[in-house]
Parts: sequence; structure tokens; C-alpha cells
Amino acid sequence: MTISEKGRFGSAEKNIETARTPEEAIIIITEEECRIALKRLRVIFAETFPNPHEVSVVPILRSGLRLARDLTDPIGLKLNPMRMTYYREDTSRLPSPICLTPPDMSRILTHEGKTKPVIFTECVVESQGTVLAAIKEINDRINIINTQEDGKFDYPEYHTFAYVTKTGDHPVLIPNLVAGFAVHQDVWVGGLGCDLPGDKGRDLAYLVGILSPFATEIPSQPYYLPMPTFCE
Repeated sequence: MTISEKGRFGSAEKNIETARTPEEAIIIITEEECRIALKRLRVIFAETFPNPHEVSVVPILRSGLRLARDLTDPIGLKLNPMRMTYYREDTSRLPSPICLTPPDMSRILTHEGKTKPVIFTECVVESQGTVLAAIKEINDRINIINTQEDGKFDYPEYHTFAYVTKTGDHPVLIPNLVAGFAVHQDVWVGGLGCDLPGDKGRDLAYLVGILSPFATEIPSQPYYLPMPTFCE
């Protein structure tokens, strides 16, 4: 049995204390609840961007690709992905994320001298560091373009859509963060594009969780709350 097989995980009622490894992960949010959240995120996306072809949707690879497709496939919107990482080639962790693959700036800056809004997609937003570093990367590239081409491009208006926020009580530093669910900070989440340790669970159509090894206490149920609104 593999981690992606349906029925591999325990029920949502099972206590997270028993889930310490990807093989022991339990269902945190069911497939039906995830479908409902996606419908709500699509409504917010459509209401916020009535002209979606005038924005640049930037999935942060790999975990943000599934939500980007889930949001845009019904309207046939071409994506503009970028890749960020916290890790060096030797797998040691960096103090802050770096950009491995930048987005296509020609799909953010127009020939008419305008800057399109940028919509990042992520499965899970927790430390916010990846999105904030992605914003800096794009802004720095605009600075270079403005210097080299005597341009006057403004920075984009930034938005972030995520299936899950784990920001908890920390200040939300990301502009215009929209999330489907708020999950307890001490629960590690997999599914819907996000992986558990060992790159497991990424392809699941629902969200599973394990107890963070850094947890100082056992979270109490419920481990999540629906949150299909702007996080301010």
C-alpha cells in the first residue's frame, strides 16, 4: 500500500497524537470539504479579478501548481510559474529562500508600460517567507528593468491564494492572502500539492496531517477551521 491510496489514512476523528510519520498520517480535511473550499476560492478569484486575462497567476512550485490549475483551468488561463527553495544543492537549509526559476516578466509587464497584478498560489502558507521572498525577487527584477530600459514600471499589486494558512496568531505580512482553511500550526499537512516528509501525500485530493516534531503540546480538535476569506 502506498501513501496515495485512498483508505491509507485514519479518520478525521482519530487523534493527531498517534500520527507521527507520513505512514501514520490521519485525514484532517475530507475530500468533500476540500471541494467546497475550492468552489469558494473560485468565487473569490472571479469576484476579485473580473478580467482574469489581465493578471499574472504565478504558482510557486511545486506545491502551488495544483491550486493554480484548480483556479484557472475552467477559464483557460495560462500560468506563469516560479520556483523558490530553502535548500542548497547539498540539501542544507538556507536562512532565507532563493529563486531557482523566475517568472516570465514579459507576462507581468506589458508593452504599454503597465504592470499586471500578480496572484501567487501556494498549498500551505506558514512562515510566509517563500511568498515574501518571491515578492522581493519580482520587485528586484523590475528595478533592474527600469534601470536598463529607462522604464517606469510600478511594482505589481500582489495577492496570494492558498488552500491552507498556518500563520496562527502571527501577523499576516503577505498582501491580500486568501485561504480555504486555517490549520493548527503544530499539524504538518499533506495533500492537494503539498507533501509530507519524503515527498509523500502530494497527490491526495484531501488533506492529511501528522503532529509536528517541534510541537510543545498536543493540539486539540478541531485541527482546522474553514477560512475562505481575506486574511487580515
